[in-house]
Amino acid sequence: RTAAVVGDRVYCHLAWGHHDTYRHTGAVFALDRSDGQMLWSSLYLPELADIMIAGDPAVSRGVVVALAWRPREALPLFFVVGLSAETGELLWLNHLYSGGSLTAHENQFFFDHPLANATPVIADGVAYLCTGAGVVAAVDIADGTTRWAMSYPRLKTTNSAQWASHMTTSRPAGIIAVFENTVLFAPVDSHVLLAVDRSTGKTKYRRESLDLKAVAAADAERAYLVEGTTVRAIKPADGQTIWERSLSTTGLVGLPTLGPRGLMCPTWETLYVLDPVTGAVREQKNWSRGDACSHLCDLGDRLVGATQTGLNVLAGQKLDDIDPAWLAPEADVKPVPVEVPSRADSWVRWGLPAVDRGDFVLSKDDPDHILIRSELLQLRDMEPVPTLRWQRQSPLPWECEAAFNRHWVAVWNLNDVYVLDAKTGRTVWKDHLNQRINRPIARVRIVERQVQVNLGWQGGRVLPQPAPAFILFDGENAKEVLRDDPSILMAKTAPRDSVDQGVTYAFEGRRIRAFNRDRRQLWQTLTLLDEPRLTTRMGKYVVALTQDRTFRQGHLRGVSYLRVFDAGDGQTVKSIAFPKRWFHRVGESDGRLLLWDCAFLYCIAAPQAVPADQATVVIRQDRPDPDAIAALRMARDLEDVPVFEIPTLPSAPRVDAGLSEWTGVKPCRLSGVMDWTPDFVRRGSTAIRSYAGSEGCAADVRMAFFGEDFYVAVEVSDDKHWASPAPGLWRSDSVSLIFGEPKGEEIDPLILTVALVNGVPRFELGTAVSALAVSDPAGQELVSSPGPRRFLLPSLSAGPIALPKPTQSLEIAARRDEATRRTYYEFRVPRLLFRYGPDFYWDLIVNENDGAGRAGALQMASATWGTEETQIGSLRGTRK
Repeated sequence: RTAAVVGDRVYCHLAWGHHDTYRHTGAVFALDRSDGQMLWSSLYLPELADIMIAGDPAVSRGVVVALAWRPREALPLFFVVGLSAETGELLWLNHLYSGGSLTAHENQFFFDHPLANATPVIADGVAYLCTGAGVVAAVDIADGTTRWAMSYPRLKTTNSAQWASHMTTSRPAGIIAVFENTVLFAPVDSHVLLAVDRSTGKTKYRRESLDLKAVAAADAERAYLVEGTTVRAIKPADGQTIWERSLSTTGLVGLPTLGPRGLMCPTWETLYVLDPVTGAVREQKNWSRGDACSHLCDLGDRLVGATQTGLNVLAGQKLDDIDPAWLAPEADVKPVPVEVPSRADSWVRWGLPAVDRGDFVLSKDDPDHILIRSELLQLRDMEPVPTLRWQRQSPLPWECEAAFNRHWVAVWNLNDVYVLDAKTGRTVWKDHLNQRINRPIARVRIVERQVQVNLGWQGGRVLPQPAPAFILFDGENAKEVLRDDPSILMAKTAPRDSVDQGVTYAFEGRRIRAFNRDRRQLWQTLTLLDEPRLTTRMGKYVVALTQDRTFRQGHLRGVSYLRVFDAGDGQTVKSIAFPKRWFHRVGESDGRLLLWDCAFLYCIAAPQAVPADQATVVIRQDRPDPDAIAALRMARDLEDVPVFEIPTLPSAPRVDAGLSEWTGVKPCRLSGVMDWTPDFVRRGSTAIRSYAGSEGCAADVRMAFFGEDFYVAVEVSDDKHWASPAPGLWRSDSVSLIFGEPKGEEIDPLILTVALVNGVPRFELGTAVSALAVSDPAGQELVSSPGPRRFLLPSLSAGPIALPKPTQSLEIAARRDEATRRTYYEFRVPRLLFRYGPDFYWDLIVNENDGAGRAGALQMASATWGTEETQIGSLRGTRK
């Protein structure tokens, strides 16, 4: 990603949301250049509630321009967005085109998803854009008017999702090169260099190249292309080659960049500096793979570039004299000790937010770790929390296999194999066998410190003799072995005794039945309505994962259950519900069960007795990893769903934030802010960080019914109160009531948020990204004096939740006592609006913000503020 720096501001794109959003999203952020303080974000614009920013922004003449899209299964919509650089307000929104409307009629072969696109280039008030999904365009930044838009030929495939994912992750987006009369594009979904007339959008010429990666750089007279490992300079007017330079390397790192030294071309082995006019090598510097830098920036007396693990600064005038200098502010900081509660006595050990389009790999040789793979590779601990040990870009992001032990991690496909150090994730050896000896890779085995790469053969082709059977890597050298000698690799693990002693399990007649070796039934469970996907023995228990995915009430409901039975008699011990969960992968390792769905990775293990002095454990994180800590609370509220009783009052309380009528209602104490801050800001100065996260915030919550209304009173102890009048009150100090979504429904819940802004109570009713009803529209303060407020609710509908008729009203009140550092909230909502019970989600959240961004929330049930489908807790209100 590339940020735009204009004056004292930095404008950047965040691809998948941040810590105070609860769904996948994309937005433009404006930051203060001196301290990084966020000035505004497009994430908070109601006009862009369902629209995602899809690429880096460009800034010119006070306008921030970015490509955006609205994901839809049938026909995604593509937009160009213009925002005010000063305030972030929406200036214009151009619906550029719908997916497939300008592309080929065989659109089912394509993947309309802008995973990679070049940053717009603005010249003379016109923004030139490439969507990476079949269209290039020019847009006037003054009002968003389309100057021209045209389609280009895209590659077709029989598996669009796999092809598109591979294309967009293996090819960099490059740049859009704008010249006096010509604009050059190299879209990631095509092997075409496209030259377009700058004023009319008509094609001037088109060059096809299977090795074309991107337009890397350009100056006034030349454009520089990357084709495989060759760098080529062309004339923009006709595309004729001026010079080309083939680099001796296994691959370039990122793309070449232009600077005062010349055209800098970083490869995995060497940094080359080429003469932009002739292509001759001016300078070169050899470096290790770990020091190889991409996106080099020439600052005159030094070069700055990004490596796989951080930032390198190369200082000095002559490259031969440059030694990489590691710049990592936390490199010398010792691991942070974090005290967390032990969950060894529970079934669900943790629930970790999952990565998109990924899966996991387990190892019998290293059961204490788990390898998570997608575009990134992550190695995490199994227990007590899934602490991140290292993370890096996967050398083979898609269509690959992986295996690991305590020494090595191997990643391979038919053509290539990479071996990584299991402790650091650094590449220690690689081989491109299909290219080197024309032999595909059949399998990879790891035993102790040896890695064996078994070779296949091309069908119908006679192998030369003698032909190697496999490649053996011993940690230092690789050699070809002519025959497969099983004595070279021998597993060291001893066979384990089975605890089942010949017992098998089958699902027959809607029951799970246990049979001995003679096929005699030992026991059977009660009738199950859903079918088990997996049944396994875990110690003295039998665990079954059952799933039910059916259409009910017009909506697809996916609910899974972890059912635990006594292995001796089949009696039910425990049943844990996973609402809205359909598990795509299940794995077993060393007495643990790993469950993977589109949003979470769960670890299941049989509970053990925990001594009193081991109720908490201290872990040490080598790098910031708040997700690992949050995974514990997510597991807690999934397995032990909070249950609260909601009484009925003898008389209606007065909504005035005085709370004098609530003395007979027992409060629910909330403490321990869930910390969703993405890093340890004060890492170096904090001796130990508690599991709860932020200190200085607690709340007493009281809830009750009277007549046809539902009342809520909240007393918050907070050392500092901060609230902003900007839309999205839940990001300020406030109270949010979430309600009305049946379990399993793919509908966003409604959120009622009450806040005290400048001494005046306000409310918002809607979802986390859009408001259906507000007390004070943006830029309008209807009242300026404190005191209770009453509103008539409009007749609106959100999914299956219909708001009451306009005769129904809402009352809110809030006040702050600075002497006691307490804030009081009280509000009344119609009972028709508030739905509760075991079949509905509802939650109450006290939001925390001390002015430096939302720090988290006090929650009755966790996981509301993660991704769209993470709401796993459910409160069961009971009327007395």
